[in-house]
Amino acid sequence: MLEVLAALPGHLLFRARMRVAAELAAVLPADVDVHGFAVLHVLGDGRARSQQDLAEAVAVSGTTLGTVAAALVRQRLVARVRNPADRRSWLLTRTPAADDALRAWGAHVDEVVRRLTAPLGTSGAAELRDLLHAVADPHLPAPVPPVLRASTGFLVTRVHERAHRDFLEALAPVGLEPRHFAALVVLAETGPVPQADLARHLGLSGARVVQIVDGLEERGLVSRRAAAGDRRTHLLHREAGADAATDAARAVGARAIEDLLSPLSAEERSRLSALLRAFVS
Repeated sequence: MLEVLAALPGHLLFRARMRVAAELAAVLPADVDVHGFAVLHVLGDGRARSQQDLAEAVAVSGTTLGTVAAALVRQRLVARVRNPADRRSWLLTRTPAADDALRAWGAHVDEVVRRLTAPLGTSGAAELRDLLHAVADPHLPAPVPPVLRASTGFLVTRVHERAHRDFLEALAPVGLEPRHFAALVVLAETGPVPQADLARHLGLSGARVVQIVDGLEERGLVSRRAAAGDRRTHLLHREAGADAATDAARAVGARAIEDLLSPLSAEERSRLSALLRAFVS
């Protein structure tokens, strides 16, 4: 990872969240992701909950929660009925099959977290979990059960989702999204590079980077130009205005991350960044 990206707490959280998601995808069924796993735990108290309440509990949009709920229904892990108080919404409850599924998956999920945090050592893993909990706790709704509040995988996902949402809102006046900012930061460091190199630095697929570059081209901040001596290779160049846009995004991003990490002291923020670096390396 480039040092300019490793210096951004928001990018470290993104990398950590992506690593957790990738590892969990290997042990959870194809239709169940980290959000579905969290929803099943939230429903563990036996109460019927609306999709809106569940979306707030696991920090995803209503659209994403709808997709998650549909997958859990297909797996027969939740039952979904119309909300009698509001026929436009749904109520979800956990089925008995979910109890067996969580017991089976829980051991695998715990092993994934142990493997991911092993490079930190026992004390480092506990410190990372506690720091993430301190950041997340003021914003965790009551339905989030203790098992999730103590889960590094859930906390990484939860803190990243909030960081992304806050940064997205802060960047709106600048006309950029977090993914655009990260790409501009990389190109400022590397100079002109092929899209494949940008994808590697960002830890993203080629298809996703094409979308990012298209967006930056539309904004006049990046251009694709044929490489000298090889017309088949196109390099990405920053254009006039890219410096100003990057500086503006960096300023609002710093304020957003300052607010997010406000529960931590300066020393704790430094430790969180160091632990996240080790976590994603």
